[in-house]
Amino acid sequence: MIVRNTIPTYDELAIRESPYCPYKPKPADRTLVLLDLRNISKKLFNDYPDEDFDFRKLLMDAVGIRDCVAAIAVDGTFYEDEDRHTRLQKDIRSSGFRLDLVPATNGSGKQEGTDVEITLVAYDYAVEKRCDCVLLITGDGDFSPLVRRLHEKGVLVEVMSFKDCLSGCLERTADKVKLIDRMPLIRIRPDECEEADL
Repeated sequence: MIVRNTIPTYDELAIRESPYCPYKPKPADRTLVLLDLRNISKKLFNDYPDEDFDFRKLLMDAVGIRDCVAAIAVDGTFYEDEDRHTRLQKDIRSSGFRLDLVPATNGSGKQEGTDVEITLVAYDYAVEKRCDCVLLITGDGDFSPLVRRLHEKGVLVEVMSFKDCLSGCLERTADKVKLIDRMPLIRIRPDECEEADL
């Protein structure tokens, strides 16, 4: 009887287009999802101003079958177009995220505090051993040092971002990267005439 070697060969494992990571997510992983809303909304408003982006599906795809310990969207409180962002924040809440609003750091609307808040939340969960995986929805390279510190705590770090917003440093540091551009996340809005008929 011939028994085939079930251990994959190097050639089978080596997918040249993407880096190899031995740390794999598991169904039992307790996952913390942190959405950098300012980073993501800037891209949405610039490139998809008339589209209905499905944050609920984004969250569902991010977590998968894993245990979600928390899904938090961190945003600032200062915007020039308040109505638009109020609608966005309402949509975020109804999509399953808790909204964490950080006050502007000065009168001109500087929002450096949002990055600090995301870092503190992620690190607190890691230090208190409340999560096995942190999933950052952002492309901001400022989070690269956070990723390294989370690795030191034995936490898996995944990143979801738009391709042209993704920092090369963050991409190289994360255990896994998923591009939002390749995900079907635009909802089809009912035609206004159809809505009037209902």
